[in-house]
Amino acid sequence: MFWRSQGLSDTVIGLLIAEGIIAEILLFARGRRLVERLGPAGLTACAAGASVVRWTVTAFAPPLPVLAVVQLLHAATFAMQHLSAMLVLSRFVPAELAATAQALHAAVGYGPPTGLMMLLSGWLYARHGGLAFLAMAVVGGAALALVGPLARETASDRGRAMV
Repeated sequence: MFWRSQGLSDTVIGLLIAEGIIAEILLFARGRRLVERLGPAGLTACAAGASVVRWTVTAFAPPLPVLAVVQLLHAATFAMQHLSAMLVLSRFVPAELAATAQALHAAVGYGPPTGLMMLLSGWLYARHGGLAFLAMAVVGGAALALVGPLARETASDRGRAMV
């Protein structure tokens, strides 16, 4: 709806969404060394910082070339944070409980917050239009407060197995 209000066609919108997903897939497929180098705290820091940039820029309805570049940040805002969570689970959850831990993460750590943000975003969008994306920037930026504690908790576990 927001991009349509900017005059973008359904085809262009579909391509923008596909671009973000392709960037995410490439990170999952080819980003092992980056993931190893950054670890959970670095991945979370990148995801949070990218969230602030992505959603702030999106809120102000940038021209299509800028929007196309910003859509690449989906790889950071989603994939990096997901990989951070999976690294934490792989480091702290026994292998025999890995599937249960991932299911709980999806059911409790991902599902309800996403649903709540969708409700809040819809309510904000109805009242403020694209500026509602700023709420997502604030929530993403708030995750920066987790980077320090996450770094301390995972620093001694750098040598454990990767996901």
